[in-house]
Amino acid sequence: MQTKTVSRQELYELVWTRPLARLTRSYGISDVGLAKLCRRFEVPCPPRGYWAKLQNGKHPQRAPLLDADREVRIPLPPAEQPPRDESAGTVVDLRKRVPVVVSTTLDGAHELVQQAMGQFQKAEADENHILIAPSDATLRVAVSRGLLPRALLILDAVIRVMEGLGHRVVAGPLVNVNGITVGFEIIEALETIQTPIDAQDFSGRYEFGHSRFEKSLRPSTRLTLRICNAGSRGRRAWGDTKKLRLEDRVHGFVAGIFSLVAKTRRRQEERRVEEARHREEALRRQEAARIFEEKRRKQNEERARIDQLLDEVSAWSRACELRRFIEAVRIAFTDAGRKELSTEVGEWITWATDQADRLDPLRHSPPSVLDEDLG
Repeated sequence: MQTKTVSRQELYELVWTRPLARLTRSYGISDVGLAKLCRRFEVPCPPRGYWAKLQNGKHPQRAPLLDADREVRIPLPPAEQPPRDESAGTVVDLRKRVPVVVSTTLDGAHELVQQAMGQFQKAEADENHILIAPSDATLRVAVSRGLLPRALLILDAVIRVMEGLGHRVVAGPLVNVNGITVGFEIIEALETIQTPIDAQDFSGRYEFGHSRFEKSLRPSTRLTLRICNAGSRGRRAWGDTKKLRLEDRVHGFVAGIFSLVAKTRRRQEERRVEEARHREEALRRQEAARIFEEKRRKQNEERARIDQLLDEVSAWSRACELRRFIEAVRIAFTDAGRKELSTEVGEWITWATDQADRLDPLRHSPPSVLDEDLG
């Protein structure tokens, strides 16, 4: 399903006709995310108490949408249409659809469970009596040797529920639900044991009687199923409690996996919308920068043309003044009673005329010694 885009005016009408919490049912974004979109695109939202006033028959005024004609498209992700197994999120629904119970024997267990049984039977225990998982272990198990069969039976039930819902579990264990890979494990909690120390060593620091204990850790026989996805939000662990054993919480754990997947997909969609907005803003900034640079280039070109025009007008004016001066010199020497100009005056007039032509942008520029390269 493609992301819908709306204008600022359309978004304005949406948020002022329905509360944000109701709009989130129609779009794949939270009310907080929708409010952020409104702030980013300068779309005012109803203030606190606006909808209560409407319900009480009052007619509060809307905040105006400034610059309503601004051309911008705002992406709104569509509401997710989750698959059937994701929408049947309650434990009761899951139990009805996949009525799996924890078996009492590992005979006929899932292939991954049978492989793990063989791997962990040869495993050594650490200082806290928890089995050290082999490097090639097919399942994540961290329990004492005595609880290994129970832990594997619980994992077998989880795997059968997941595969009963159409999601294949592979070594890890990992399961892919609607494009989201989820890892999970079973662990045994440790408890602290305090052993009293009978003999007091007087050679060292004196300790009061209530402090003379040696603390150690040992397996507690309490098992916990845990989702291993780093950075996942929401509940991640289901364990033995005083009222319920973990065997009775398998479907609740599976429902938690689907809940995590739904939240992850919503976050991914919100990030996708955010990235699309950033790309759109970057393109808008690039276009604005391009238009600015184009205007500045045209203005600089126009200024250069004007400066050139003024320089040419100034040069032409100086050339005209110089020609008038040359003509005045010619007349002055003629009025002096000379029928012909002397060679010296004639050469000067020729030279001065060339200088006037060099200044005049409308005339061909005669050659000059000033054009020669000094090198």
